[in-house]
Amino acid sequence: MNRIRLGRTNLAVSRLGFGVLQIAAKYDYAHTERMLNLGLDLGLNILDTAHGYRNSEERIGRAISHRRDEFLLATKSGGGTRKGFWEALEESLRRLRTDHVDIYQFHGADRGSAAYIFGGERTIACMEEAQQQGKIRFIGFSSHSVETSLAHVRTGAFDVVQHPISYVGDEAAERGLVQEADRLDVGFLGMKPFGGGRLGQARYCLGYVFQFPRLVPMIGFEIEAELREAVALAETGVELTDADRQEMAAIKAELGERFCRGCNYCAPCPQGIPVLSVMFFDVYLKQFGEDWVAREEYRQEIEAVSKCEECRQCVERCPFNLEIPTIMQEIVARYREIMKARE
Repeated sequence: MNRIRLGRTNLAVSRLGFGVLQIAAKYDYAHTERMLNLGLDLGLNILDTAHGYRNSEERIGRAISHRRDEFLLATKSGGGTRKGFWEALEESLRRLRTDHVDIYQFHGADRGSAAYIFGGERTIACMEEAQQQGKIRFIGFSSHSVETSLAHVRTGAFDVVQHPISYVGDEAAERGLVQEADRLDVGFLGMKPFGGGRLGQARYCLGYVFQFPRLVPMIGFEIEAELREAVALAETGVELTDADRQEMAAIKAELGERFCRGCNYCAPCPQGIPVLSVMFFDVYLKQFGEDWVAREEYRQEIEAVSKCEECRQCVERCPFNLEIPTIMQEIVARYREIMKARE
């Protein structure tokens, strides 16, 4: 598979990356092991996980640590405190069965993250110290906020940014984040190119992200057919036709009124409703499966929607003008149908 340069890291990275979340969360170990090894066999050489991705790091360590010289490893942790930073990093290294991580990222570095990264606990210093110790090679962050991501890449402190990008959730390109990262030579890992599992048609999804030649889409492959299709498209390239673009525009127009990007600008809810968690129901269902959303903890979050008083503060804050109260009520109805079918 063709490789590209990941910004100033100078790492030669495969045109596709493997996001190792749902493959570990939804499937047994044998399936995860087969898929990870197949990905390496087909030429993928960058894997992304996180300290908080349930059993993902353990699965990677168990399945492919013996092939460590064949792939680049990216993981993440919250990094809100210095103590928490070091505990998470050391545990990740143990789980992954490695002595270093190639890219270590502040996980979910959204609004307010600058306060603990650059001020307060100043956990960026932990990153730099871990780098000096050889435990991490390059420093990155993940975020769902374009404004925060732009601010972070402009600090000069980060080698890599990971941010959502898809042909429906295209704000990273439309609002200049992709271009700014490119200008500053910051590597770009494209999170959720399939919209967190909400978009089909691999040709459309990859055709869109492949127009950015220095961006690496990180894909949560679940089955062999998905992996092989994406690899074939990466090897041959995707030339979108006018008809393709018209269909993509139609899908974007239809989904755009309901497509939560995960920026969390809607928070906080005066009634304490975890709006983002509810709005991400379809993403969680796809990534984690029915057993996960059926947990009592998540059921309580869904049922909290009953406290909504239609104040519409969330709608006013949403930069995408989503009718959040209406969408949440529809999600509650679908959730209850799914749970009833499980009885």
